[in-house]
Amino acid sequence: MNVDATSVGNLEDFLAQYRWKGSDADQVWMGLGVCQVINEALLLVGIEGKDRQAFAPRQLDERRRRAGLPKPRFSPGRYNDAGDRCVAIQYLKGDERRGAAGTKEEDAQAHRVYSAAVKAVRRFVFFVVIVAVLLAGGRLLLPFMARRLIRNDPLARADMIVVLGSRNLERTLEAGMLFREGWAPRVMLLRPPDVVRDSLRHELGIRVPVFIDIQRDALVQMGVPARVILDFLETQDSTRNEAEAIAEYARQKGYRRLIVVTSPYHTGRAGSFFNAAAKSSFQIIMRADRYESVDPSRWWRRYPDRTDVVLEYLKTLYAPFSS
Repeated sequence: MNVDATSVGNLEDFLAQYRWKGSDADQVWMGLGVCQVINEALLLVGIEGKDRQAFAPRQLDERRRRAGLPKPRFSPGRYNDAGDRCVAIQYLKGDERRGAAGTKEEDAQAHRVYSAAVKAVRRFVFFVVIVAVLLAGGRLLLPFMARRLIRNDPLARADMIVVLGSRNLERTLEAGMLFREGWAPRVMLLRPPDVVRDSLRHELGIRVPVFIDIQRDALVQMGVPARVILDFLETQDSTRNEAEAIAEYARQKGYRRLIVVTSPYHTGRAGSFFNAAAKSSFQIIMRADRYESVDPSRWWRRYPDRTDVVLEYLKTLYAPFSS
């Protein structure tokens, strides 16, 4: 607070107006200094005009105790306005400082709480958006995962129809239909694993029907002559081995094009093996049988679609490590 000359000249009138005694004023002058007393005196004008009752003597003890101020050095008989006002000034200034500091601390705390709340909301919204995107992307990706396993090449007349080994009779029925339609003059059946080993059957001298017999009988019933039905006597234990065996056979016979029949979800992986085994020496046409019911759009909801799709991906991952 700045004080001009007029205010300094009227200090005595000010002290008289507010009933400050000479001895009290001397104590204030000695304790606070000239400039400070002038400023404090002018501050009292605001105190008196604004809230005089707030500094009544009976309330000052509690204010002094709360503010940590010492008791005035006056006798009980001189518990006067000058001492009370000095204490009031000191308390008011301390309260203003504490209030300002408290306000800043409260504002800082409120800002921290607000910032933390905003961050939490942002993280939650970000999490919800990410989950929604993943769910939407997964929903769009799942049908693609199944469709990319299926390979159905345009048909063309070939030298032979090859049925990959399996206990799915639908593959054999597809080969019979292709033969009926005139796409190839012969059918090759690759033998799937039998229920009983041939060595054990011969050792025991028993005849146990094997699946390839069922396949041959089905083809004959579909009008395929028995003489054009060929089969591999050796069972192959993987699609890759089947592809290599058929590629060697086709090169020996001089075949230029083969139609390979298998289950829909197996066509992609099998086609890659046959293309690699053929080494451009003959053409491969992959054909998914039309009789197995598959639904790539909702494969994860249906059996055996989900089993077939998952197994195909597992086998694809395992393929680089197999011989």
